[in-house]
Amino acid sequence: TAWICGALVVVCVLLPWFTIPFVPLCLIYKLTEMYFTPTARELQRLEAVSRSPMISHFTETVLGATTIRAFEMSKQFEDRAIDYLD
Repeated sequence: TAWICGALVVVCVLLPWFTIPFVPLCLIYKLTEMYFTPTARELQRLEAVSRSPMISHFTETVLGATTIRAFEMSKQFEDRAIDYLD
């Protein structure tokens, strides 16, 4: 990033008219990035959650296997897994 900043400083010194459109474009880019990054992250999270109920169920089952066996809920978890496969 230091190379890019240095190059931009040199360009702005040699071509002062370049700074006129450059500053507003940088502001627009930063505002767009600030809006888009969290939105894209949330969209990816929602997509992952909605596409993988079986994976989520499997992970919960593996992590809670001892609890499931202790409360004798194995059949219910098997039935739910079969429902997710359909």
